[in-house]
Amino acid sequence: MGKTYLAIIGLLVVLFLGAFLIKNQPGDIKPEVLPSTSPKVNNLEIFAQNLGGVRDLEFSSGGTLIASITSDGKIMALKNGEVIEVLTGLNKPHGIAFFNSKLF
Repeated sequence: MGKTYLAIIGLLVVLFLGAFLIKNQPGDIKPEVLPSTSPKVNNLEIFAQNLGGVRDLEFSSGGTLIASITSDGKIMALKNGEVIEVLTGLNKPHGIAFFNSKLF
């Protein structure tokens, strides 16, 4: 019974401290980061289609949209209506990031 009591006390201390250490709770949205008005869209066009299951999208510093297609093991570049395979044969690429103008 002594170990159980200590475990319960330890859990309560962790939960109590955690409540003070966590500043942003899930679902917290600060009004100042939201736009005051919605942007107006005049027309929509298809940018690219039939790419498969796109997982992540990132713009390069030059403005090219890069997409990871996890199920096909590819990284694609989309620019000016053209779709170009950048990398193929990957093992389920998930995220995309740029650092010092290099794709990771």
